[in-house]
Amino acid sequence: MSYRREVTREAQRWFDGLLNGTLSDADAALLDKWLLEHPAAIEYFLDYCQLHIDLAIDLRADQALDSFRKNQDAVASAAGQSAIAIAPVGGAGGASLFGMSRWVAYGMALCAAMLVTVGSLAWWSNERTKENRAPLDFSQLATTETPSISSVQLGSGTTTLELPDIGSVVVEGPADFQLLGPMRARLNKGRIKVHVKKPSGYGFVVETPDGEVTDLGTQFGLDVGSPTGTGLVVFQGSVDLRLGQSPEMIEGSRVERLFGGDGVRFSKVGELNRIMSVATGTDGTFRLLTGAKDESSAIITNVTDNIRNDGMKKFYEIVPGGLGEDALAYVDRQEHEWNGLTSAGMPAYLLGADYVKPFNNDKFRSDIEIEVTLSKPARLFIIFDDQRVAPPEWLRRDYQRFGDRIGLDMGKSFTEKGEVITALDRAVGPGQSIDQAFSIWERKVPKAGRIKLGSIGSDKVLSAMYGIAAVPLKQEKTGREQ
Repeated sequence: MSYRREVTREAQRWFDGLLNGTLSDADAALLDKWLLEHPAAIEYFLDYCQLHIDLAIDLRADQALDSFRKNQDAVASAAGQSAIAIAPVGGAGGASLFGMSRWVAYGMALCAAMLVTVGSLAWWSNERTKENRAPLDFSQLATTETPSISSVQLGSGTTTLELPDIGSVVVEGPADFQLLGPMRARLNKGRIKVHVKKPSGYGFVVETPDGEVTDLGTQFGLDVGSPTGTGLVVFQGSVDLRLGQSPEMIEGSRVERLFGGDGVRFSKVGELNRIMSVATGTDGTFRLLTGAKDESSAIITNVTDNIRNDGMKKFYEIVPGGLGEDALAYVDRQEHEWNGLTSAGMPAYLLGADYVKPFNNDKFRSDIEIEVTLSKPARLFIIFDDQRVAPPEWLRRDYQRFGDRIGLDMGKSFTEKGEVITALDRAVGPGQSIDQAFSIWERKVPKAGRIKLGSIGSDKVLSAMYGIAAVPLKQEKTGREQ
């Protein structure tokens, strides 16, 4: 069994107490006994110390850890055993890994060496603003206070936390985010976006009040704070979501595997509901949407559909102001991109438009109805694959086709299990590696509200789902819309 899996929550509490100086004598005795029964957990403790060093970037902490290890070697040498299997101290029947006082002394010395050299991370993080989003530099913290360096508390704004051998976590305030160990964290409040960039980070776990998420090589986001549960959005790859860890869940926990494009809200008692749409943008995280007009300055504020009861978990991704060259087109196609059909680029009126990433596989659904919520008068565009599919009646009735066209650079795409669907190469920039041409249809919407869209009207395999975009509907001085 992996040593990480051997570490229980109670043991983690003992480790934290040891490092922050709050461990009682009674708990120290329990920890001492527990370590004797789980000698591999010493490796976890050393990794935990190393995590603190990596975060603090502090030479004295590194020296303290080195001294800690040398002390283990010295004790082991004196006992004629290895550094892990330390000889018992005390009389018969009173075995102890280090002897309580020696263990506590080592731990407290290490704790002091690390914590004295770093300042108040929680206070410093609260002072960060939306304009200051550079990665955290722990070496520049003040040296007069002694907080827990494994906690990030933000009053507002966002910051990026780089995790050694894992990847990065973008934290958006107000938030309370804790690093519990080298491969485990907890989000008590707020919103994060996790990007696991290295294979050594696979298996990274984030706990929440409603369940826990295990990374399987991915980008995912969590939103904690709603009374209806925690939001989970998988942008790429896959995760395992463990549900039902509370006493209310009588039948025990269960694990749900989610893939890129899946979004759910889950609760303490194991309820799981689909998230219809999220918004992504320059803040580095995401927003869960309800369609309220005051949620943002975006034109498209929500997207929903009529699919309810088939177990679907896919979300629509709204990207405010995000349409442009090489913009990703679909949530379920990892490399399909919109591009100008020629080197001249896409039409100027589309650049910077709000746009929606739908599911390409919805091209097969003849029963689908999509509803787009607009916050203001808008020019609503449908980007349609009419070279391979005849335009449906709803599109011909309510929209006007422009002469302009844009292209789709398809690139590679994969199934949820990572199997290749298409293996095309993609390129960068307009007019490069264009695989299909799409026509542009426009509808002028004179006031805020909800607009319904239908299916593509075909089940052809060689076709693509339409794209959706919107820009403000401007008014000329004469009152004529444009």
